Amino acid sequence: MSKIKKYSLISVISVVLGLLLVFGSTTLNAEAQGTAEAFGEIYLDGKAGNDDNDGKSTATAVKTFAKAKELASDDLNIKNIYISGTVDLEGDISLKGTNAKVYRASDYNNYLFRVKKESSSTLTNITINGNSENATDSKESLIEVIGTLNIGENTILENNKIATGENVDRSTKGGAVFVNSGTLNMSSGIIKNNNATFGGGVSVQKRGTFNFTGGVIENNEALSGLVTKSSTNYAASGGGICVDNVGVLNISGNAVVQNNYSQETGGGIAIGSQGATTDGNNTLNMDGGTIDSNESGACGGGIFIQAGYSSYRNKAYINSGRITNNTMQGTGKMNHAFGGGGIYVNGFGPGFNFYNGELYLRNAIVTDNYSDFDGAGYASCPVSLTKVYVTNGVALYGNNASELGNEVYIYSNTNPKEYGGHAGNPEYEIADRMLGGNPYRWQNEDNSFLKLEDHKGTLTEHDQKLALHTAEQANDLAKKLGKVIISGNKSATRGGGIGSNGTVTFGVENDLTEIAVSKVWDDNNNKDKTRPESIEVQLIAKLKGSNEEFVVETRTIDAKAEWKTVFKNLPKENNGVELEYSVKEKDITGYDSKISGNAEDGFTIENKPTPTTTTTTTEATTSTSTTEVTTSTTTTEPTTSSTTGTTAPTTSGTKPVSSPTTTPKVPPTTGERVEISMGVSLLLLAVAGAMLAVRKRRED
Repeated sequence: MSKIKKYSLISVISVVLGLLLVFGSTTLNAEAQGTAEAFGEIYLDGKAGNDDNDGKSTATAVKTFAKAKELASDDLNIKNIYISGTVDLEGDISLKGTNAKVYRASDYNNYLFRVKKESSSTLTNITINGNSENATDSKESLIEVIGTLNIGENTILENNKIATGENVDRSTKGGAVFVNSGTLNMSSGIIKNNNATFGGGVSVQKRGTFNFTGGVIENNEALSGLVTKSSTNYAASGGGICVDNVGVLNISGNAVVQNNYSQETGGGIAIGSQGATTDGNNTLNMDGGTIDSNESGACGGGIFIQAGYSSYRNKAYINSGRITNNTMQGTGKMNHAFGGGGIYVNGFGPGFNFYNGELYLRNAIVTDNYSDFDGAGYASCPVSLTKVYVTNGVALYGNNASELGNEVYIYSNTNPKEYGGHAGNPEYEIADRMLGGNPYRWQNEDNSFLKLEDHKGTLTEHDQKLALHTAEQANDLAKKLGKVIISGNKSATRGGGIGSNGTVTFGVENDLTEIAVSKVWDDNNNKDKTRPESIEVQLIAKLKGSNEEFVVETRTIDAKAEWKTVFKNLPKENNGVELEYSVKEKDITGYDSKISGNAEDGFTIENKPTPTTTTTTTEATTSTSTTEVTTSTTTTEPTTSSTTGTTAPTTSGTKPVSSPTTTPKVPPTTGERVEISMGVSLLLLAVAGAMLAVRKRRED
């Protein structure tokens, strides 16, 4: 064979091998394409920028967000958009279709964005980062809201740290967002890893409103500046959210405030800061959502509600939602004797022109909370006012205090040297029934039962205590009605679930009803001596329009009570829905029961002996004749309907016919494609080798 032919064959084989290597490499590395892309950045300055610039430096920054997005859309290598001057927002703001995120320029310390008065903007698919590792002198929030800002899906506001540090005589507001007289609507997204003095995540002031229906505010911090006892107290308040200087916070839906921290008050939320409200009312309306696993050094691990001054008040209305697993650590500089793991309400005594913060709870279940001292469920100090009503009330049970009052602890101290503006004589009114109607059967610290006349009053003596616990549990009706869950919270002092120096109202004051029950025996004055010594009667309740019945209470009645009882202090309705009552008697052996009457006039249970049944035995005669019974069997073929049921088996001996099964072709996976390509490669190599061997033998 000539050298030319030999080299030609070798060239062909080389080309084939080269193609195989390229093919295999392409298949094996398909997943790795595009990983080594270049890194790019542009600059955005809403004050000094110009959209005719290229945006490649602070000196040539563009002016509008729209221009910055255009540049990032045209060049997907651009990862960072640095803001070096506040940018005004209007309309829809999104970085979808780019690979870019927004960062604070390292030498810029003011707001990144502002929504001006009468403007509206919506954030989606965008990350705004405060760049705290490099921008160490930041002083303002990521966004100032004077108009309306909507936070939607895939929005992240993070890493903006503007807290001043201890002993600095100034404060900062809203690590991520400062609602400065505007409106913030948050339905999705995340606000995380920010800090400030007031509102580590969000601050709401100057008649601002925050409507929070979805999304998460987490891992933010409120850190103190200069802490004093004067009006310039910059102690931290509101790890997640702080509402102060006239603001409204509305929480509902799936909103979550979790894992936030305040060095002083309000680990999750603060309604008011350290000074009593002097400019107007601050309000929390909670109709859903979750406040979970937040922590504070002083009062209010989950929620803090400050006192008011003159005619101004801080108020919280909680009708639904979960306040769970929050902690008051007891490490703060502010007074935290009645710390409040879940919620704390502050207050002042009369004569100082200060007024209590106010908390209104409806349909609450307060259970499984813990305190290192007293009042694991609820604890209140000498200037407090406590009202526990039956209608839309509370089930307080199953809490654990290391010292006194698992469920309730109310304390009186009249010495101003010890308690200052918090010294006084607390007033209280405590219902004898839980939410759901189950009796509390309150017990004092010596386990004696609380007298009915002591359910309402004033602790008038110095160092007097009302410490209560109950062995009762919430019934099924309470669990159905319970919309506010306060559970798993802890206080290093008092008030694991709720601590208060202020005014706390559970439920609403409303007219109550009672149900009378009497027993009538129709057994000839117990002639046969079969009448039991006592019977058990169940009080049943259901919501009007529902067929679901609940046992409210079970009572034993007997001859000593003249076979009568009255269920007193029962709610007539819950949240405007009428409660309908009836009674049932547990079965009595040997007696039939008949119930007549109604809830308004009372029920009568009449019992009479069960009639004796006489049995007559008749001998049957069997005929010798045999009648053959023919059974007709009909076979029904089952259908493929999705209706669930039992299908009778076929009685025919014919085997069911199975439909042929066709296995669909499944595209090979990445690993299978690699195996196929390598197999083809080896086959072609083998063929090429054989061709070389044949050619060589012919030449020989």
